[in-house]
Order: sequence, then structure tokens, then C-alpha cells
Amino acid sequence: MPKLKRGRKPVKRCLSCKRLKIKCDQKQPCEYCKHRGKECIYEAEIVVETELPRSPEPQQHESPRQDLASDLPLTQMTSQLSMTQQDLEVLTFFEQKAKSMIFYNNLVFDDAFKTEVNPLYQRNATVRYTLLACSAIIQLNFLLNQNHDGALVKSEQLHQAGLDYFQNAIAFQQDLVKLVECDENVHEDAIKELLSACLLQAGYFVTNVGRVLPLLCLDGTQVDLITLLRAHKVIREKYLPRVANSKMKYLHPSWSAVPDSIDDEYYITSSLRKDLNVVYGTEASAVKGALEEMISAIEQSMYRTMEHGFPYPMIAAVVHLSDDYKYYLYQANDFALRLLFVYAVLAAMSKFCTRRYDNMFLDYVIWYKNRKFDTVGKFEYLMDEKLYFLVAETDFEPDFNHIRDFNPIEAAKKYENPEATSQD
Repeated sequence: MPKLKRGRKPVKRCLSCKRLKIKCDQKQPCEYCKHRGKECIYEAEIVVETELPRSPEPQQHESPRQDLASDLPLTQMTSQLSMTQQDLEVLTFFEQKAKSMIFYNNLVFDDAFKTEVNPLYQRNATVRYTLLACSAIIQLNFLLNQNHDGALVKSEQLHQAGLDYFQNAIAFQQDLVKLVECDENVHEDAIKELLSACLLQAGYFVTNVGRVLPLLCLDGTQVDLITLLRAHKVIREKYLPRVANSKMKYLHPSWSAVPDSIDDEYYITSSLRKDLNVVYGTEASAVKGALEEMISAIEQSMYRTMEHGFPYPMIAAVVHLSDDYKYYLYQANDFALRLLFVYAVLAAMSKFCTRRYDNMFLDYVIWYKNRKFDTVGKFEYLMDEKLYFLVAETDFEPDFNHIRDFNPIEAAKKYENPEATSQD
């Protein structure tokens, strides 16, 4: 009778020792990584959470396979894919350091991301490469704050890696768009893949210090973010309702009007409306109506920011600009440009811009300031002057949970005359 072969007990090793097929002493860090100065990473144990973060909607029952995939950390999923050491490094950074900061530790958003995006990372190349591109650029942003030769070399590598990942993502996304648009009965998974790709693609543009494109380009020499995201708006409006029962809706905030019952005054938008009436009078007109729409959009983004508990809806507002407003914006209407300036200041002060003084929103803020000083020699409104001061010359970040109360003039006083405010 042949002897039964006993299965070998799996040996736990860190990823470096596993890749080199050498013995690992299983310490943290292990002897090899400590000697080589490497980050010692172990594949995480598979743990299925028993309690999910609270969400506004009842939890949907999904298949066991989906639950398992959503609970796995991104870095653990890489064992099922052909991943390079660089892929693993940027994902580890995103999972362990960047995500909690840019998500503002928001449990609902984090749970939705883990449930909807993580499983797609395994099976969809568009989502995988776009997430890798975002992760590489975010890690690059952190490295740029470090002043030594090693960080400079590494940052150049990450910048190139981000570009390479993104080029791959675009190639796959073209096929995905064709698949979704050509099939009236397209599967729900394909819709989620496209919506996730749009989310991550916008994140890549917003965080990219390499300036793949500007927020606004008036002369048409470049594609800008506002023009590009028009396609995202069409995709969201068409396909998001078809996956309304999923957690995808938490990744794409509602853009319905602020409820009529919400009659709180928002300092910034109230000031803008008063200024608009001074410039255009109280009579209705097409241009005034378009500008009022933009003020309402800023107000909606503030309301949704307080509702969600972090400023992602503020960033996402750029997707929802009305066509009428954009018409006057590209006509270089002065008040339309001013409204975009106010929006850009709020966006630049959020942690989504992982380089506070080096991002596309601040680029526009500085461009607008220079334009005003070239034409009239100063900011025409005190609020604008203080907004610029706070975003460009301080590290101030507003309390986004109470953003309706944000008064730039009062906030600036604490920096301009700190002794006086400390005595009050």
C-alpha cells in the first residue's frame, strides 16, 4: 500500500525572503530586511470582518466570495496576480499610509471603496492600473517633502511609474467604454468597473503634481480638467442609477439640490450672492442665472461635505458644473472666473491635494490673482484677498464639518495678528 504524502506545513516569510526563496526568522523586521535596510512586509492573515462601519442604508447581502474579496487588503490580493515589487510598494503605501488621510478616516467611504473597488482590482485591468497610477503619484507627493538625494531619485521613478500605469489604464478603459456603451444589457459588474475607473482617474488628475492638465485653459491650447470631466458627468448620470442598490453611490455623492428645509446661511455663498446682485442688479438675466447656478453648486458641495463628514463632495463638484456656467466661464466672464477661484481655494485646502502648495487648484488661484493684479492692481473683494492669503501663505485648513460657518476674513485675523486674537 503506497504511503500517503503529508502536506507540507506552509512557511511564513516576509515578501522579500519569499521572493528570494531564503529562510526568514519571521521577526519584524526580519534579519535580512534589517541588514539590507528594506521595509519588512508580511502578507496579512485573511480576516473576515464581523461588523461593518455604519452606513446610511441597510447592508446588502452579497455572495461569500464577494465578501471575502472586499475584506482582503489590496496588498494581500497581489499574491493572486503577477505583481512587481514596485506595484506592491505603491499599493502598500496607499493602503497603510495614504488612504486614511485622503479619506479623512471616513468609515462609510472606506467601506464602500473596500466593497466595490477592491474586488475590481483583481479582475479588471483598467481599475488596477488606474489605482496603481494614483498610488504612485500620492507616494511621490509625500516623497517630494523630503530633501535628500535618495528621495529625489525615488520620486523621479514614481513619477515615471505613474505615467506608465496611467497609459496602460487609458488603453484598457477605451475597450471598457465600448463594452458598456454597445451593450444595452451590460452586466452590473462592467458598470461598476467604469464608474470606479472614472473615480480613480479623477483622483489621478487632482493629485498629480506633474500637471497632466490644468483646471482651466481659456485659450484652448490644452485639454483641461473641467472639459475632461464632462464625460465623467455623462457616465455617472447614465449608469449610476443602474447600480443604485450597491455601495457605489457612496463613492459618487448625490448632487440633488439642498433640501428646502435647510435654511442655514452659508457665509461664503451668502457673500457671493450679495456681490452678484451688486454687479448684475436684481433683475433676472441669462448670465446672472448661470452664475447663480454656480453659487448654488458651491453651496450644495458644502452641504454634502457636512452631510458626508469630509470634503470629497467639494472636490467632486467640478464634475457637476452646468453647461450654462461653463459657457460664461470660457468666455472669461469676470464673475464666473471669480466663482471658480473661490471653489479652487476650498479644494486646495483639503487633504485630497496631498501637496498643499503644488497642485492644479492652487495653480488656478495664483493665475486668477495675477490676472486681477494685472488689470485692477488688487483683489476687488476683501473675502477674495483673505481666501488667497489663507491658501497660499498659511497652512490653514477649515473645519469641513462646519464649512457653512467658514468666514475667511475672521480666520485670517488669527494669522495676521496672532497676539490680538490670543488676548480676546
